[in-house]
Amino acid sequence: MDGYVTVNEAARRLGRSIEQVRRYLREGRLQGRRIGQQWFIAEEALAGGRPQGRRAGRIGEAVATYEARSMKTDETKNSEPLIDGELLRQIEETAEKIRKTAGEIDVVELLRQDREEH
Repeated sequence: MDGYVTVNEAARRLGRSIEQVRRYLREGRLQGRRIGQQWFIAEEALAGGRPQGRRAGRIGEAVATYEARSMKTDETKNSEPLIDGELLRQIEETAEKIRKTAGEIDVVELLRQDREEH
């Protein structure tokens, strides 16, 4: 995307961690776009250096926008599997053992409970 850089590149330019740059995006302190699961930061947003802090008592809206669209191209749709078949079989076998031991785990429910507790 012309005029945009990845989170890794933005972190390098700003001298910040990747997670800090993602936090800036979520908080609206850095202008960017989210396409699928990937953030892209506007070049012009990096020109001013580090994003400024929020004023006390003010909650800003996120500037970033989310575009839900497939990132698959004709090349990626027809590519070879990324994981070896034997490795995938071992992963599925291990996951089944865990399910038998721990039972079904509702990750969404666990996250909701964690958010309520913290």
